[in-house]
Amino acid sequence: MDKLNHFIAFCKKLQPQNREDIERFFEGVVFFPYDNELLLQAFLFLNTSSYFPFCTDLLLFEKSPNGENTDQGKCDFVYLTRDHRIALIETKFIDTENTGPTERRRRTEHRKKVFEQVTNLRQGFSDTWSIPTKLIDCYVFTTEDLRHRDEATTIEAKYIPIRGLKKWQEEMKSVLQSEVSIPSKVVFDENGGLGLGEIDKVWMNYYICDICSHPEICTASKMCYFDLAGGY
Repeated sequence: MDKLNHFIAFCKKLQPQNREDIERFFEGVVFFPYDNELLLQAFLFLNTSSYFPFCTDLLLFEKSPNGENTDQGKCDFVYLTRDHRIALIETKFIDTENTGPTERRRRTEHRKKVFEQVTNLRQGFSDTWSIPTKLIDCYVFTTEDLRHRDEATTIEAKYIPIRGLKKWQEEMKSVLQSEVSIPSKVVFDENGGLGLGEIDKVWMNYYICDICSHPEICTASKMCYFDLAGGY
């Protein structure tokens, strides 16, 4: 238990944002449809209690087991549970809508990989922090029902269909446009994205760095993507 508490303390120091800050970040993601994986992660975070009600505190987002090296791989979500266990959740946007041999091959790879990733990460966190694997639970969250797979007998699989994800996104856009979490100076274009040219320049310069891959999200959320997900 001392090892687990040491790990929890490390997580809070590495990723100190409170839930309100993280929630605002993921609300900003809703307006940017070009990153489907991040949209799926936003949906899961904002609906965690519906799918994984035993999860309490988000300890890490997109971090490797040691918080530094990516050669160990990054875990999408690391949660503390009600009974003081660690829950690892890997997400994967599986394109179930496009057809063709390339897409079929990609879907097959994604189905297999998401289970492999979370299994390997459990061992990585266990080795790095000397936490028994019996205290680390694995879960996957995708856009396809994977409960029939053999891996799902030991790793719980939850999902939301792509159509449901897109519907949720549109509903959230309508709600968030009227709330203070989306700044008043933001203008939405015809595709529902942000008209970034209208955003206050001082604000934009403060929240965006040169290497950012998600500048619009950082601007809308007033949080640096790399502060939350880890920088280069």
